[in-house]
Amino acid sequence: KLLAVVDENVRGIGDKFGANFTKELKAIATSESKFEAASLTEQVQNKLFEATVPAPHQVWAAATTNPLSVRGVAGGQLMPAFIKNWGDSQVASLVGRIRQGVFEGETNGQILRGIRGTVGGGFREGILGQTYRQSQAMIRTSVQHVSHQARLATLQANDDLVKGYKWLSTLDNRTSEIYQNLSGEVFE
Repeated sequence: KLLAVVDENVRGIGDKFGANFTKELKAIATSESKFEAASLTEQVQNKLFEATVPAPHQVWAAATTNPLSVRGVAGGQLMPAFIKNWGDSQVASLVGRIRQGVFEGETNGQILRGIRGTVGGGFREGILGQTYRQSQAMIRTSVQHVSHQARLATLQANDDLVKGYKWLSTLDNRTSEIYQNLSGEVFE
């Protein structure tokens, strides 16, 4: 019964997070499409030209109907499912750790350390440390996807004027070799 209560409470928190995160992603999509249109207008350098900004619902539709560029188990997911599955996996990890601890006869303190982590481990080895790292990755991936879809939707809204694009990757330790090699390439 206690696990059911924990599950329900954590899912409630996850649902609120998902709703708020989705609202923020919609704002990012709108902002990104406006920024992209302004960049196009600036690049054309013609005072009579102003790039078209796609409607927010068009940008959001693109973000939610085009699959994320994620490799592995999460590959090919649509963003709403990606966010929901992330939340479900976090709940399952937490409830599973509690269930495992009770089954193995651990004390409440031991179970809590398994969830929270330890001072010696910098609180990184517990379920909450894992959740934190996975949250960062999920948020980065979602924001990047929404931004990319907003850029594409804006380019498509102006496709009669745009003849090509140049791929620019952020070159850091998170950038895959594929995207590093694409950086600087020009496409029609």
